[in-house]
Amino acid sequence: MLWVVWTLAAVGIVIKCFGFERFKNLGYALYPILGWVAVIALPVLFRSLSGLEFALVVLSGLIYTVGMPILLLGRPDPWPRTFGYHEIWHGCTVAAAACHFTAVGLLVR
Repeated sequence: MLWVVWTLAAVGIVIKCFGFERFKNLGYALYPILGWVAVIALPVLFRSLSGLEFALVVLSGLIYTVGMPILLLGRPDPWPRTFGYHEIWHGCTVAAAACHFTAVGLLVR
């Protein structure tokens, strides 16, 4: 599984660093694919983590996934000048990171 993640990460780095604009959508597609490659490890995670830790890890992935189309589609955009789609996306990112951070914190304590 690790080789898949690093290969996809390398492709994303090449797309970003060398400015291949025609592959921009491929770059966007790589983010959720990289995140959801972990599905392969779900049985191991399920056996290794507590119910709460497992739920938080899955919830973080779901929140990140919900945020992705919001960023790409630019909707919903409730108050574009003050709190628009980009801020909603950042909120999703912060919430997902908080879930993941909490899961790791519970795991290592």
